[in-house]
Amino acid sequence: MKNKQGEKKMKTIEVKKYNTQAEALEVQKSITGRYYYEGFVRNSLDTIMDKAKNNNLPYMVDTSNGDIYYIFTCDDNLQCLNKFQTHGCITSYPFKKVSLKENIIEIEEQGSVQKNKANRKLLAEQNQIVA
Repeated sequence: MKNKQGEKKMKTIEVKKYNTQAEALEVQKSITGRYYYEGFVRNSLDTIMDKAKNNNLPYMVDTSNGDIYYIFTCDDNLQCLNKFQTHGCITSYPFKKVSLKENIIEIEEQGSVQKNKANRKLLAEQNQIVA
């Protein structure tokens, strides 16, 4: 989907960046009054996420609502934007391209790259982050 100027529509999320999950969680609690997992059993992967996400990219906390985003590097080196949440889903929707800027995450409003092995490989080679 494009706007009148022919540019792709982007969702913009204003964030602050933190090096560890513990720092991001404390900021989230200061914004929302609680941690995302309160009332739910934490996944063991969440408790070791600093190592499990397989990169040194920062955690990003949405300054408006406390959502915590991070980049997860898959086994095939594809980098995917994820959000800590108490539920998950896997979709067959096309990948949405993601751009990380100083204090902003930009996400294409409508996915444009079909999910398949060839595209995963190409996106990984290009170091493109996707959602």
